[in-house]
Amino acid sequence: MKKMMALILALILCLSSVSALALESNINLDSTWPVVKEKIPVTIGVVPQNNGEYDLDNVWTLQYFEEMSNLDITWQHIERASAPEKIPLMLAGDTMPDAILGYSKMNHAALVQYGVDEGMLYPIDTLLDYMPNFKAMLDAKPAVKASLYASDGHFYGLPVMADGSDSYILRFFINSDWLKNVGKEMPTTLDEFYDVLVAFRDQDANGNGDPSDEIPVSAAWNEGYSLRAWILNSLGFCTTGNNTAYYYKEDGSYEAAYIPYRSEYKEYLTYMNKLWNEGLLDLDMFTQTQAQVDAKLTDKRSGFTTVSAPQAVDPTSEFSWEAAKPLTSALNATPIQPKSAPIGNPGYFFINSNCDEETAAALANFGDAFFTVDLYNILQVGPEYVEGEAPAMTAEGPQYMSGYGAFWNEETKARDWVFDTANYASAWAFRTTVISTWAHPGYNGNGNDEWIIEWGTKYPESTQGKFVANGMKHDTWRISANKWQTPYAKFVMPSLFYTAEDQATANEIATMMNDYVAGMEAKFITGELSIEADYDNFVKTLEEYGVNGYMDILNKYVK
Repeated sequence: MKKMMALILALILCLSSVSALALESNINLDSTWPVVKEKIPVTIGVVPQNNGEYDLDNVWTLQYFEEMSNLDITWQHIERASAPEKIPLMLAGDTMPDAILGYSKMNHAALVQYGVDEGMLYPIDTLLDYMPNFKAMLDAKPAVKASLYASDGHFYGLPVMADGSDSYILRFFINSDWLKNVGKEMPTTLDEFYDVLVAFRDQDANGNGDPSDEIPVSAAWNEGYSLRAWILNSLGFCTTGNNTAYYYKEDGSYEAAYIPYRSEYKEYLTYMNKLWNEGLLDLDMFTQTQAQVDAKLTDKRSGFTTVSAPQAVDPTSEFSWEAAKPLTSALNATPIQPKSAPIGNPGYFFINSNCDEETAAALANFGDAFFTVDLYNILQVGPEYVEGEAPAMTAEGPQYMSGYGAFWNEETKARDWVFDTANYASAWAFRTTVISTWAHPGYNGNGNDEWIIEWGTKYPESTQGKFVANGMKHDTWRISANKWQTPYAKFVMPSLFYTAEDQATANEIATMMNDYVAGMEAKFITGELSIEADYDNFVKTLEEYGVNGYMDILNKYVK
């Protein structure tokens, strides 16, 4: 009997070994492309950057993936607007495709739910042998690696990287023409900022002959980039607007904080109330949309604002705006510019746990390509424009597209695009609909200049090559951001992997507190509530909601 069992065990081990060898022989580990030597079918769901209709059969980068990977890919379009409803239904109904690309809501909590607790996602860390580029990146960047692993010791998605050199997650701009007109320099402290705003209010800062039409600060409280963060960071926090953040001490160390429960928050309210009472903040701030803020910038009425990029709102004023320098205060002597946590989203590509080992390995190897210099540059600028028939796609280097694509504009000394102007309002719309779905893991919205330099130097005749050769002149605001903000960058608190129980408790407490703070903060700033008379009761209410229990949970996971 024992001899029979030994033979059966040996047979199982032999078959397992044969299967592993067959799998290893079909997955190409010698180069990025192809993924497999012999075709295998896979289905990949795609959540594009933009809403609306997509003809996935004609999206250039998807065609590139099919050609280069040697996978027999069936693309499944999942519209961005409906994805938060549709994808959970797919998971619950066991109708998820083999993998999903570009879903921004697969965050830490979702990965715990669908990966750790429900076992619906493939543990990608078990596939690292098929991901040489991603594995090398993890070994070189322990902060990224630490941010991926869940409580069960596995990770379930490929992340959007957010630690590149060209990463600006908080965008505040001051009008340099206005500064000159009122005789002021770039403010560096809260007190200097106040003095500049007073000058904007009282003088003809925009130079139109009317000293009464200026709005010193314009912002949309519930949209765009958070104005509150600009002041809170000067008090020692590092936040993009969230209430839960790091508090940085003068010695450079930090600790987790629920900002409204700290004494510095009262100083923030007092300062904001002062700006409000003196007419230095836009009176429409709590009700207007970001589009209305943009319109005031275009009308030359605001002197300090929050937008994605000034020239994107008003190309005629590009050179009038500078990225503002982070402020200091009596409570904090070191400027703080929030820098993205090492990963922006942990699950921008994930694999169905129902996949067999070969399919999972092939998909992992496909995902590995997003962490290469070549694919990063191809995805960032798209194919190069060429007249006539485009040459065949290649495994590396610049790619080409007939009639449309990227080119180096010698007149403007900038990257530019030939695009379908009849059907698309901008090159950006064309690039993110026809050229690429844009939403993918690796470096994406947050750039990585080092990879641009490496690739551009290797291919000097490409658009990126000429961009590098001409000094990598980014948008004007990025130049000032590198001057005023980059030297003071500090990591924001990353999203954390909790246990399911702690996640549920923390979410419940944080939701109650954040809803309460949102209503109370506006009332304190506008004077509807008195900071002196009502603040103590505000703190007491946070305690009743469970702020101390929330902090106990947080400190279990913050390292």
